[in-house]
Amino acid sequence: MVESIIRRAGIISFSVFLSLFCFSQKEFNNWYFGFKAGITFNFGSPVFLPGNPYFSGGWKMEASVSDSNGTLLFFSAGQKVFNRNLVVMPNGDGLLGGIISGRGPFIMVVPFLNDKNKYYIFTVGFYYGSYTPSVIGLHFSVLNMELNGGFGDIEPGMKNIPVPMGDSAVNQLTAIRHHNNRDAWVVTKRHGLNDADYLAYLVTSSGIDMNPVVSPSAIHRPYWGFNLNGGMKDDHIRISPDGRFLVSRDSLIEVC
Repeated sequence: MVESIIRRAGIISFSVFLSLFCFSQKEFNNWYFGFKAGITFNFGSPVFLPGNPYFSGGWKMEASVSDSNGTLLFFSAGQKVFNRNLVVMPNGDGLLGGIISGRGPFIMVVPFLNDKNKYYIFTVGFYYGSYTPSVIGLHFSVLNMELNGGFGDIEPGMKNIPVPMGDSAVNQLTAIRHHNNRDAWVVTKRHGLNDADYLAYLVTSSGIDMNPVVSPSAIHRPYWGFNLNGGMKDDHIRISPDGRFLVSRDSLIEVC
């Protein structure tokens, strides 16, 4: 089970908010989310931010990234990346974080550990009810804030890169900091006729380790594991703040 991930990873207590971690100071101060909602905490009390182009209805997990001074850098719900002027970046459209507006955490942002201007954007596909999309899986893109005159963009050739073994990942995506307080783990789940495993990918200053820690799930169903009559079977996964448990809403509640 996923306890093998925890033991091998040595991860510890860590707080996650809107897909961001490994940050401090004011990196969390600006939120864009839900149906055109926006809030800033740069002035102490929360203040409404106008102009948000989102219309996800609050079902998706969005990521909003600011710098240590509280200046917005970029935000995304998994399909488009917007810069601080609320405009889609030139190469920021077409990310593979879901196929329609709907539920599920489709995006996780992990900063490069050796370059303060770069970020990994991890995305997974989305499935709901009777929709029948193609298998999307787990991908990553690299965002470089030095591009586009300092407004940021996805690096050429570094968009929607498939992650090995993550080809059947859908809806479920989370992350946690390593016990060394520097590296990070990105965790998803794969589905298939012969596979129902949690996959934990280590992110270090050397990049993404493409050989994940694999932990079997106790809940195993046919490929993708969805109710064809319209019920979503696979949704959120989260790791507890103390790093001891992974909880999966996966038709049943699985605690590992």
